Amino acid sequence: MFVFDVNAYCNKIAIPLWKKIVGVMHLCFSFLLFIYSAMLCPPTFKSSNYALMLKLYP
Repeated sequence: MFVFDVNAYCNKIAIPLWKKIVGVMHLCFSFLLFIYSAMLCPPTFKSSNYALMLKLYP
């Protein structure tokens, strides 16, 4: 009879995979926000929005 080891599964597969997915989504979201803020207000983009971006996404 096959016993499914939940702890081993979580530690070896689920947690690393979840961390990868979250990392990729975080990169995509920050990149989209970067482009959106650049298109929204080009004149004030370099000073205020870029500083805000750096604070939100180090």
